[in-house]
Amino acid sequence: MIRLYFCLLTALLFTAYTQADDRLMVELNGKQQEFVLNHMKSMLETIGAIQQHLARDNPEQVAERVKELKAHERAVKPKGIGKSFPPGFRAMSKTMNQHWKVLLQPTTNEKKIQQELHLILNQCNACHRSYQLKR
Repeated sequence: MIRLYFCLLTALLFTAYTQADDRLMVELNGKQQEFVLNHMKSMLETIGAIQQHLARDNPEQVAERVKELKAHERAVKPKGIGKSFPPGFRAMSKTMNQHWKVLLQPTTNEKKIQQELHLILNQCNACHRSYQLKR
């Protein structure tokens, strides 16, 4: 009986780990892929910095931190990269950028800042569930 349970458990685990990844593959050249990976990291670091500003009761610093993120993005973003993305990816990116734009406006409304961060993270999660970079 124990052997049967072990075989069933092994089969279940094997099935769970071998299911196909149904995310859409995004193919980029090396420079584009490097930009995307670094930009995702920068956005995550910015979200962390914003949370730190809120925890230290400095919401007025949020807009400055987002300005730094957007300035760096403009400085290093490869020309024409948008054309390399599928339409759905571009739509998610456009929506996310709208939320970052809200955070560019100086405010001390911590609830509004948290709401925008929540919406940004929703876009991150949706994108990661839908797309993967081809390595």
